[in-house]
Amino acid sequence: MKAGATTACRTGLAVALACAPMRIRQAVADDHPAFARLYPDLATGDPTPTFERWRDELAESSVVAEDDGGAVVAYGYAQALRTTGYVRQVVVAPEARGRGLGRALLEDVARRLEAAGCTTWRLNVVPDNDPARRLYRGLGMVDRHATWVLRFPWSIVATLPGAEGVRASPVEPAEDALVEAATGLVAGQLGDARRLGGRVLIAARDAGGVVGAAVFDPRFPGAFPFRPRDAAVARALLEAMAPHALPDPPHVQVVVEENAAVASALRDAGADQRMHLVHMEGPLPPASRRPRAPSRDPLHGVTLEAIVTALVARHGWEALGHLVPVRCFQFDPSVKSSLTFLRRTPWARAKVEELFRRSLPRSRD
Repeated sequence: MKAGATTACRTGLAVALACAPMRIRQAVADDHPAFARLYPDLATGDPTPTFERWRDELAESSVVAEDDGGAVVAYGYAQALRTTGYVRQVVVAPEARGRGLGRALLEDVARRLEAAGCTTWRLNVVPDNDPARRLYRGLGMVDRHATWVLRFPWSIVATLPGAEGVRASPVEPAEDALVEAATGLVAGQLGDARRLGGRVLIAARDAGGVVGAAVFDPRFPGAFPFRPRDAAVARALLEAMAPHALPDPPHVQVVVEENAAVASALRDAGADQRMHLVHMEGPLPPASRRPRAPSRDPLHGVTLEAIVTALVARHGWEALGHLVPVRCFQFDPSVKSSLTFLRRTPWARAKVEELFRRSLPRSRD
């Protein structure tokens, strides 16, 4: 078995499956072909995220599972939002199912979320996916509410009811906590969207305060979260999003959480319901808080940002620019610009990670 491998097999299987060793590791940009092969199994009907989007937004918050031959057979993508982890995607290849790999992947995700400061986690699942729901319940999650994914042409927005005194405008960073609290969003959700970039953050207000919020990504195009109080507020949010939409495609997709009346109003106006989901959440499982044998991979659970920050603290920018001679370390260096470059340049990232490995104390075992 490889160092750091996890045997993702369930005892007592009724069929004779080969119990192949699996290694779970941090995803990297070069995993995009495997991600693109697995992503359609989510069955969302959405286009597969591009290499650029995987590299810049998804890879650093994802883990992959490799079989003994080094082929990626599963991945998980989860966002750490302050004290809450949001598991956005978990996919296991058909040929690797039935061996407990989904659970092993989620337990690894849970440990990483805990290391990031999370105490709870949540996700969405298709109601009739009984094996997945049993797994999530076994990890301490319970059903909380329904979620609807709806797609519609921009033209139906004008047919929704309007409301006097409701206005929608961009959310300023200083308003994030207030808007999140007023609309029931996870603390840190707006800040994370702002950090990723390319999104428009909008809040709707009336005389009483905040009555809705949306994060619109014109590239998709879609809004998640999309939290209007009612259909009239939904219209105000959508009208504020529309000027940011690209010419093509002529539709928008929104994720409505918990609010059946808004979902119904959009369907009545002509929206196509793409998915109906169950939202589950719970505390991170006790297994993630029990002492475990440490991974033999020194980069296990360590983000690229943490690596760069540690190297700068140890060497300083000038010395770091000599040790790894790349422009982001040598000319007007900053952690943010370095992360942007390294995520797009696998060979430079490999050199930085190797320097970090060499800077760690050697193991005595």
